[in-house]
Amino acid sequence: MEKLLTLAKGDGVTGPTFTPQVHALNVLCALYRDSKLGEDVFPFIADGVKVAILGFDSQKWSVRNSCMMLLNALVTRIFGVKRSKDEHSKKNQMSGREFFSRFPSLHGFLLDHLKIVTKQMNNLQPSQFAILLILSRLYSSTFDGVDSNQSSADFIPYIRECCKSNVWKTRTIAARALASLTPTNKLVSMVTELINSLPTSPSLITISQNTIHGILLQLHHLLQHCHSDHRLPVNVQEELVAMAIPMLKTSLWLGTRCNKCDITRAAYLQVIDSHVLTLTDISQSGKLNEFKDIVRSHLRVEISHDASPVECSPGSVLVEEKMAAISWKINAYENNTDLQWLIDILNSPFYEVRLYSMKELVEVFKSTSPCRDDIKIRKIRDDNTLFAELVKVMLQEINTDCIAKVYQALYHHDLTLMFPWRQADCDPWTCLQVFVFLQKRLCSSLDTARCDLSSSLMQLMSKLVPDIYSQAAQSSCAEEHRRVLQDWMDTILQTTSVEQPMELKLMTAHSIVQVSSYLLHDPEDLLGAVPLSLWKSVITLLQDEEEEIRQAITPAVTSSKSECNPLDMHSCIALNNVFATIIHLHGNKHWDAVCQFLLTTITKEESDEDEVCDEDPQGDRLYDKGEANSFAETTELVQLAAEALKTLLASSSPLQQTQLHMIQDRRRDLLTKLKEFTSRLDLENHCPFRSTSTHRYNCVFLYRMLTCLLALSTVPLSDQNRNILEDVGKTLQILKDTGCGLNVYLNDLVNDFTDKYMISAVT
Repeated sequence: MEKLLTLAKGDGVTGPTFTPQVHALNVLCALYRDSKLGEDVFPFIADGVKVAILGFDSQKWSVRNSCMMLLNALVTRIFGVKRSKDEHSKKNQMSGREFFSRFPSLHGFLLDHLKIVTKQMNNLQPSQFAILLILSRLYSSTFDGVDSNQSSADFIPYIRECCKSNVWKTRTIAARALASLTPTNKLVSMVTELINSLPTSPSLITISQNTIHGILLQLHHLLQHCHSDHRLPVNVQEELVAMAIPMLKTSLWLGTRCNKCDITRAAYLQVIDSHVLTLTDISQSGKLNEFKDIVRSHLRVEISHDASPVECSPGSVLVEEKMAAISWKINAYENNTDLQWLIDILNSPFYEVRLYSMKELVEVFKSTSPCRDDIKIRKIRDDNTLFAELVKVMLQEINTDCIAKVYQALYHHDLTLMFPWRQADCDPWTCLQVFVFLQKRLCSSLDTARCDLSSSLMQLMSKLVPDIYSQAAQSSCAEEHRRVLQDWMDTILQTTSVEQPMELKLMTAHSIVQVSSYLLHDPEDLLGAVPLSLWKSVITLLQDEEEEIRQAITPAVTSSKSECNPLDMHSCIALNNVFATIIHLHGNKHWDAVCQFLLTTITKEESDEDEVCDEDPQGDRLYDKGEANSFAETTELVQLAAEALKTLLASSSPLQQTQLHMIQDRRRDLLTKLKEFTSRLDLENHCPFRSTSTHRYNCVFLYRMLTCLLALSTVPLSDQNRNILEDVGKTLQILKDTGCGLNVYLNDLVNDFTDKYMISAVT
């Protein structure tokens, strides 16, 4: 380790080459990263940190890159692996007292190096960010500096100086470090000092805009730290609310158009939005509420001025986004019913502003709690002009994130089902026209693989299905309504495939449940056998790998039985009952279609298996497995469908002549397929299933065919079927007797098959 550290510093490297130094850094990175060597490398962690930080100042990119990876490994070794989505969470932090007790030599090194880089702030200092990154992982302790002179408070003056850096990332990480290292008893004084360092008017600016931005970032992170720390004493919170925060009114001009720098203006508005307008006055002094009134009066004027066209400049998007957030908070206090401010935001040229507004609208439309159900919120929910604006945005929006939120807003809106939808410049839209438009959008979104967009469209269309179904029962154009619903159900089937994202399949499950009483049950018998395609989607989702999806689709099966509570039934029980439910709902009305559906479910041949068998029967695809589903059991589903088919045939006995002919024709096709299949098997080599790529296909194919033929064994045989049956039975008996690739389940099926059809044994 000592030799590697010496090489990594570059001390032992002679000549112009730097390759040994890079190799030494990479080897050190691997050693520090290995958990098995954690105790062995612990004494060398401090030296490793020094090497990594010093290497950031190298002229060679490869050295700086290796030092960056080394520092990452050291941070993980010191503070542990990431235990939270927020990498700055306290779960991945350590008190300054503990850190410098473990690595005492780092206190002087980091402090001296930080002093040097803060004096050279005009030039880019790569090592500055590395030092601040480590310091941001530390937090102040009550006993900091009690038993030693190595206090983390020594770094605070130099961290504050880092707000002058020309690099935005450096100013941000310095703000995080300052917030974590500031002691609790110094919070109020630190916030006060930062506020007092801000210029009070445009004519009194004596510091750069970078410095102002750094101060505002430090202020934001300090206040954020105060709000998130639940252990903060009450007296400190009251002092912040009563004394420190109201002092921001002296620099209120930074949030107005008087400030020509959009970056600092957005940073100031972020402080106002996050730490003033949302804060509750717990001090009982009234100073915070008074300051809020001043802020609203000033920013209300700014909001009205900002309705004019905005020139795109660095930071203008941030300003517009913060002004939109403040507009929502300020206008919530207004008693007038004018929503022009909201319409202006929806027509903003910046998609970030429109997206924020759409998210807020979705929350308003979803909310049913009394605390938000005030006059303003009710006006937003019931305003026809705003609804027309949403429809216009739906037609004109080009950003996919925004349009997905528009669909969500329309789904939760109270006026969505109030047809026709009226537009200023076009004819009113009927429910059918809207549904057709959304169907086209859904098909295109599936082609572009946008999961959020497809899910939002699916959700909105499921809300319109009851109206479409009702109109199909009453309208003279019922055929068109049925065709539209059939197209939608065909699209639903695409979204349930294995390769689709979980979020889309989950939304599909919820949508099917929402329309189950119309499309799955078809109480008016308007759709004929079309609902069976939607039942196919239900069966697919009941076999999905994700338990959440299986449980979400369960109510679609249980909703037909009033005595069953969908929340109490498990998805496995729903799968066992799904075919019985289909027979109960559609068996009498559409016997032929239900029988064909069950037969197809039993004998279905997957495209992947066909491709393996036909194109490359000897191929061995060890790695190309495609999308897999480890939960779905083919044999279990086939057995359930076969039992349902037996029940359907028994309930219809004796069969009508047309039904009997259909069953006999289908059985003849199955026997022909089975005969062709057995004729291709190489019985002479005693191992017809020797290829691993075709073994599964052969077994599943035989299982499907034999199970289906056994389910049809109660139906009388025709003479033509009997001749084919004799040939197939003899081949299967030979296959069974030679023991070539048939497992115990297939052996039992062959025995049952020969018994049921009374095929003579072959010796």
